[in-house]
Amino acid sequence: MDGRFLAIIGVGLLSAAVVAALVLRGPGTPAVATASPTANAPTASAAPPATPEADDLARQRFWALIEDPKLSYHLDTKGGGRFGSEAYSFSESLDISGDAWKGTELAHGLGSASALQIVVLDTVAWIKFPDGWHKNIEHDPYFRSRPLLDLDSERDLVLSGKTVVRGGQTLFELASTTNYQPYPGRLIGFVAMGMRVDSIVLDILVTDQGVPVEATVHILAGGPGADGKSQFDAKATRTFSKVGAAFTIAAPKP
Repeated sequence: MDGRFLAIIGVGLLSAAVVAALVLRGPGTPAVATASPTANAPTASAAPPATPEADDLARQRFWALIEDPKLSYHLDTKGGGRFGSEAYSFSESLDISGDAWKGTELAHGLGSASALQIVVLDTVAWIKFPDGWHKNIEHDPYFRSRPLLDLDSERDLVLSGKTVVRGGQTLFELASTTNYQPYPGRLIGFVAMGMRVDSIVLDILVTDQGVPVEATVHILAGGPGADGKSQFDAKATRTFSKVGAAFTIAAPKP
């Protein structure tokens, strides 16, 4: 490696998704149109607000759901990519409850392979190595569970107009906009990236109640190489389940 990556979880720090729930406000109430009165004409009453379409209602419910600071769920992630001719992969299985989370992180490639257990409570992270648990005070936002997928504003997402049917259930797709400016390493398994990000595309599938089911991210970085392709190309898929379940997340015993 040429120093452009500072670390991957294989050398002892976390991988991609420090995801848990929660962000910002829900959408505002639609404006109500009123008719201007004219001479010798009755005053028009306020028109009722428009009924949201199913997909927009799902989007509104998604934002309302993830602003709950105590939202809990289980998260499974699989991802990987290439840096030049070198490939890597990572996966994780996490229980998340508000700002706390625990689980396992796996990484392979780019000169290392590892399987780590991890527990995070606020700014304290415990990582289990072969010689036992190691406690670290972490103020880096990488180790925090908020906001979900680094979503910072409702302007970060729009309805794509696409739907997917799974198990007889219709899921609505939300797609990232150019306003979406996440910390990229968190999404694809790196604590830090020392190269310019060329593009980030995030898609989230949600139910009609706004519950996230799956999120995918694709990141290109480093500019074109000799072959004309981006030097760095990585993807990850996150699957959400057990939304609202109760998880006990406590500091590990020595």
